[in-house]
Amino acid sequence: MLTQYQGGLYIVWTRLTSYRRSAYRLTSATYFTTTGVAQRVESFAYAYDKVGNRQEYTRTVGSTPTDHHTYGYDEADRLTTVDSQTYTWDDNPLRCAAGTTRQLNKRRRA
Repeated sequence: MLTQYQGGLYIVWTRLTSYRRSAYRLTSATYFTTTGVAQRVESFAYAYDKVGNRQEYTRTVGSTPTDHHTYGYDEADRLTTVDSQTYTWDDNPLRCAAGTTRQLNKRRRA
């Protein structure tokens, strides 16, 4: 149980009510939160590819999905996309944001 005081007015209690895992990876978790008299259930779900890269993430509050993200990887299992954002890799290999390049000096600093 997590207890948090916010402005000295009320206490927030959150507890993990369930979780699932597969092949040592968290696939879902559900939390129950009480804030004063309000209560809510928040769930997180994860999907992975065969080598363990996260492919999807979904956050649901109550019964409404509030966040959903998808991930893509190249042949070397490097992250290449998050939703519609594309990432490239330089030759060192350090990740660069979409549309950018990074030149590194001999000390491998940007």
